[in-house]
Amino acid sequence: MSKLITKVQWGGAVNSFALVDLTDWSNLIITRSTELKSNSAEITLLNPQVINLSGTIYRRHVNSANNKLKFAEGDTIKIYVAYVETNREIDTSATSNDLLMSAEIQEVTCNLSQSKAEIRLKCIDKSYVALQKLWAFSYTDNDTTAPDGTGWRSPTLIQNIIRWTAKVDENISGKTYYDKYGNLVSNGNFQIDARLRIAGHGEDNGGGLIDATRPDGSIFPIISLAKVFKPIYEWIDELSTMEYTNDFSIAAESASPPTKRKYIFYIDELNRFNWFYPADETTPGETITEGDTSTGNILYSANLTYATYDIVNMVIFNAGDDMNGSGILDYFYDRASTAPKLQMVYKAWTDIARQMKADEVREGARLGKTTITRVHDDEYSYPANYTGYNGTGLPSWDSTTTIASNTAFNNSFRSATIIKGKARAQALTSNRGSPRWRGTLTIKGKKHAPGDLARVSVLSCGVSSIDLRFKQIQHNITKEDWQTILTVEQDERLVTLSS
Repeated sequence: MSKLITKVQWGGAVNSFALVDLTDWSNLIITRSTELKSNSAEITLLNPQVINLSGTIYRRHVNSANNKLKFAEGDTIKIYVAYVETNREIDTSATSNDLLMSAEIQEVTCNLSQSKAEIRLKCIDKSYVALQKLWAFSYTDNDTTAPDGTGWRSPTLIQNIIRWTAKVDENISGKTYYDKYGNLVSNGNFQIDARLRIAGHGEDNGGGLIDATRPDGSIFPIISLAKVFKPIYEWIDELSTMEYTNDFSIAAESASPPTKRKYIFYIDELNRFNWFYPADETTPGETITEGDTSTGNILYSANLTYATYDIVNMVIFNAGDDMNGSGILDYFYDRASTAPKLQMVYKAWTDIARQMKADEVREGARLGKTTITRVHDDEYSYPANYTGYNGTGLPSWDSTTTIASNTAFNNSFRSATIIKGKARAQALTSNRGSPRWRGTLTIKGKKHAPGDLARVSVLSCGVSSIDLRFKQIQHNITKEDWQTILTVEQDERLVTLSS
């Protein structure tokens, strides 16, 4: 029979001191999710009465010298939990597998009644704090300062953003942080380990948890992106979409993109950034089966629903204005949708044409050749001539077709904007075009990672060998019991833009 072992540690931020054990906790609620939506912990402390040497009675977590709470915003909290089959102590090493969360106190609440004076500590993931910062920058597709000396790609851009925002301004005595090679050292520079998986692609020697290549082994396309004071989450969320992980100027990728889903990202308990493609797996790493305890996942209860949520299987979109000022209107219908009715939405994605024109101007400036010229607002004039256009006769959005006239230029521009619009529409309908399973599974306490895939069988509910992905993980822990609630969802379908 397995035994539950736990440890909760607290360390001061303002008045720095070594980590001490909090032994009077009664309840822990820890939540982790993909896309950094909810990484938090709530700790309930009994805060019992104690008597000091002079006979004064006071509460354990109240400073008897000034009658103030000992906890402060920014204090460190570490939570370790494990079920063990043999007698052993909790592992508190830097690479401990027992560590469930490293966080900092955000809020302290006191609950006083006639029978108790409980304290609740609301904590948030340390790296989550860093990624809520605002970031303003313009990354261009011709930046030779990018790691490969050519231009920015989704993984290298994500790495750069994280390292700038999670950088430690000054080293604090007794604190360790990551260096760019993923080592925890006293003179480290980063709160978050943002290494790429493969050496030679990023600003490090590889070995990290950020995908450096696409599922087919190809490199990501060079991109440009600019935002003014937007949360880091918003930057990464956009860079994870199909629009930035595929090169739709290439005919083969337009028909069948190498990445057919949005990338998943989260920060783990060791403050390592994870960014990966949610590929289908022949044999998922986890199995959860009703009545089967041999898989290591003991199912207590399930609440699963098979339905289409906010169904959309057709998108009519406006991709902006072409070179003549005419609107670019098109549509995408998801032929793979199994929904019985046609459900349409309209999307004004006019930023597509606007961004493509700006990219073209920037490309011409980089090459020092003739290209389009901005007149005002969204109005641009055609290239003065096509003899030396862009140095190659190729527009920035198409590396295969030589342009020789205004008509050909505008036709090529319209086609490229439509491809980008259909990519956005495909991402929308693949997630909302057909019924899927989603819900919650409650299992015996176990450490899982957001984004993990499990093959689930709950025969009492008619669910047999369905692959469900963990979108959120909540751990409910007492001194006697640990249960994990998995919020799960079936992956969106894989469809191509030619559908």
